[in-house]
Amino acid sequence: MNRFQRNVLVVALGAVCIVLGVGVNQLWNADASGGWFMYAPNSDAPFVSSGDRETVVRGAVVWLVLILVWVSVAWRVYRNADQHRD
Repeated sequence: MNRFQRNVLVVALGAVCIVLGVGVNQLWNADASGGWFMYAPNSDAPFVSSGDRETVVRGAVVWLVLILVWVSVAWRVYRNADQHRD
């Protein structure tokens, strides 16, 4: 595999990781009620909060795992290329 092919592989894997991360986070954080309940304009009616701690931690874990996968594959692709250099 030449340098250009390795670069394309690593960038494509990064794009796949981004798509997976966004998809998984949207799937896990989807609210069955549509987001709002007891909505009354210009009032202090309660609503579903999107910033609860569990959602943030779960999203961070998904992104960290995908980044770890991407870095480990990229490291292996480029490390193998350096070892086989003439």
